[in-house]
Amino acid sequence: MNFKEKGIHGVDWLISDEKTKSTYIDDVGIYKHLADNEGKTLSMFLEEKRFEGTGEKTYYGKTKGEVVAIKAQMRLRGENPPLTALEELLAKANIKVTGPYTDPISKFYQYSDVTTLFPEYIADRVYAGKLKSSVVPQFSMGETVIDAITFEKMYLNDTEDDRDMYEIAKYEDLPETRIKVGEKSIHLGMYGRRVVLSQFDKGMRANVFGRFMERIGLQFGIRESDLLFYRLINGDGNSDTTPGTTVTAAATGAGALSLEDAISWALGLPTPYTMDRFVMRKANLVKYYNRLYDATTTSVAGSERLVVFPDAVEWDRSTITANYAWGVDSRYAIEHVTSGGVQTQAENIVRNLTNETAIYAMFEFAISDDQAVAVWDLSS
Repeated sequence: MNFKEKGIHGVDWLISDEKTKSTYIDDVGIYKHLADNEGKTLSMFLEEKRFEGTGEKTYYGKTKGEVVAIKAQMRLRGENPPLTALEELLAKANIKVTGPYTDPISKFYQYSDVTTLFPEYIADRVYAGKLKSSVVPQFSMGETVIDAITFEKMYLNDTEDDRDMYEIAKYEDLPETRIKVGEKSIHLGMYGRRVVLSQFDKGMRANVFGRFMERIGLQFGIRESDLLFYRLINGDGNSDTTPGTTVTAAATGAGALSLEDAISWALGLPTPYTMDRFVMRKANLVKYYNRLYDATTTSVAGSERLVVFPDAVEWDRSTITANYAWGVDSRYAIEHVTSGGVQTQAENIVRNLTNETAIYAMFEFAISDDQAVAVWDLSS
């Protein structure tokens, strides 16, 4: 095994200067170090280097989530999406990680430049699993990436009268809307695991290993979704960040539902907000869908149904209180604050012949507009 020989060949944009052409430097390892210093994933940093070297934007400046979305849209159009910078390097190293006939994990360890890519391959598989279980993209207004562990939330502590427009007489001052900083900072929490791979298990095929990493990613998605719902219900620690609207079921009996209840819930948020997502426990969601069946097969008040019912998400976990639902206008309600997605750090442990990769993410949620959040009380 020769660690001074390159495993990745024919990638001109990896060459950072003339010196590296005569004296080999593990460019990928350098890029990993620089990416960590800048708070970026290696994938994002490699996309930047590819853009600088080729002028092709491809996935330049895109998060992992945006890359997944772009690829999915292209496949729907019958197009073959281009390789990411990471996928290009793996292909140049002749490492096959997809399909039924993949290479063993040991191939990542043949050369130092390829070994550097292994943690990022893990991060990709974990992120793929996270996307399959997380409902954060459905409920949050967007993701804000910061390079710190605290977030100073900006908010408008206002009523409709505070932001309304009035006709102004000549020489009269414009009314004022004051933007404030939250009285409490939002502190990002760190969540993660260590993946330990024995030297004796490196014969495992990449596709099999990838499936295990996706299972870890599934749990990441569940954890961040739990936290999102917790913040919707309990607020983010600042005042006026719990649901601004309460809708009470008209039906008698805990957990009972009528068509009138479902319509009142769909129209529960005040103008100009429109509820497009809500979450509740499985038992009540069954009753809700049963009422929607009535609404779609019969008329409402003798006319065509004009109510647009929000998309429902079943979350049968302790985060969601039984006989309650929480709905949002996902354009305004809650913000996803992160340090930049799933991160990895690798370490070789000589004493027990293992390779360990730390997988972690830092994130929190900030209520952006409590008037865009509603709670449905079905308890009485």
